[in-house]
Amino acid sequence: MINKLDALTHGGDWRGDLLICTAYEAPNGRVCRHVPRNEAVRKALRPVYERCPGWSGDIAGVRRFADLPGNAQRYAGAMLKAVLEVAYEGRAWPERLPNLRYLGVGPLPAQIIKDVPPTPELVKLA
Repeated sequence: MINKLDALTHGGDWRGDLLICTAYEAPNGRVCRHVPRNEAVRKALRPVYERCPGWSGDIAGVRRFADLPGNAQRYAGAMLKAVLEVAYEGRAWPERLPNLRYLGVGPLPAQIIKDVPPTPELVKLA
């Protein structure tokens, strides 16, 4: 489940991109997808971000994935893809992947989207 998708909607004067941290880069240029346990090493790392365009409009009433703004759909796909890339770093993804069951689009329990596409379709949006 991805919660608080509604909180990422453009608001006020902010119209920026959303950032997803996908890795960390060491001063020597080495990229790692997992955060090292060593605090000294961790403090020297710089986050590597993937930029996703934001979206405008209230999505709290949306109950179907297809009714989300395109950028919100792509963001959900990019989030799931980033998780899978960390989980299966350096290996091929298995044929059968777990699906994202719900997207939270508001603070109430009923404010969820249940018809999220299967994982292979969703990550293609990213």
